Amino acid sequence: MVGKSNSISFQTGYIVKGEYAVLTVKQNRGTIYPVVNDLLGNGSFMSTPSKKKYYSLENYGITENPVLIFNK
Repeated sequence: MVGKSNSISFQTGYIVKGEYAVLTVKQNRGTIYPVVNDLLGNGSFMSTPSKKKYYSLENYGITENPVLIFNK
C-alpha cells in the first residue's frame, strides 16, 4: 500500500470459473500494488493479452459478482 492505511480502501474477492479460481482486487481509494503467490510460491499467473488495454471480467466471460473475502 502507498500512503497512510486510513486513506486506502479496497476489496478482495474471488470467483470460481470452471476449474479456475479468479482472484479479484478492486481499489476504491488510494494506491495499492497487490503481490499474490500461488501455493507453490512461484507466482505463475496468466497475464493479460495486452498491457495497453484495460480488461474487465466480462472480457473473460465472467459475469458473476465475486465472493468478498476482504473489504476495507
